[in-house]
Amino acid sequence: DVKSENILLGENLCAKIADFGLSKDGPELNETHVITQVKGTPGYLDPEYYDTLQLTQKSDVYSFGVVLLEVLCGRPAIDQKLPKDKVNLAKWVTGIMLKNDQLEQIVDQKIVGTISPHPLMIFCSIALKCLAENRVERPSMEEVLSDLEQELEYVHGSISSAGLSAESSDDESYHDASSRLVRPGEGK
Repeated sequence: DVKSENILLGENLCAKIADFGLSKDGPELNETHVITQVKGTPGYLDPEYYDTLQLTQKSDVYSFGVVLLEVLCGRPAIDQKLPKDKVNLAKWVTGIMLKNDQLEQIVDQKIVGTISPHPLMIFCSIALKCLAENRVERPSMEEVLSDLEQELEYVHGSISSAGLSAESSDDESYHDASSRLVRPGEGK
């Protein structure tokens, strides 16, 4: 049950997963998935899990993609107070990004202008890869971690090489970075 409420930050902001109330034993050695009744938190459920009742590691990757969007957008996975087309965060964001790459429409206004466009686009791209409709197209959790670590190194390197401003070392404009955005269904 990967969701933001179940991720605790410990010492040095080290993340820890909590609440294993819905956890299941993993598949046996010769199996790729576990079949179960649909359980979980709305907004975080892997669409294939909902359709097939097959819970896989890629189901957790989907849920983690939703958590990444919550960080990027500064809102919960489901917000009933919003218009119908914006209630489900994952559907809203993937719809916007598939149509017109309008990152500025989805990014939390509290962070707009504080982070250069390139890292925001990469972060969004990683989240969108996690949200691929077909689980085969989603990266593994190890790949997600590696991508996030690489981007963190890039950001730290940019800040170091530019003194205190990552913006001054960022050669790409927002539109250059957005043209490289990997959308759901475009592979890992």
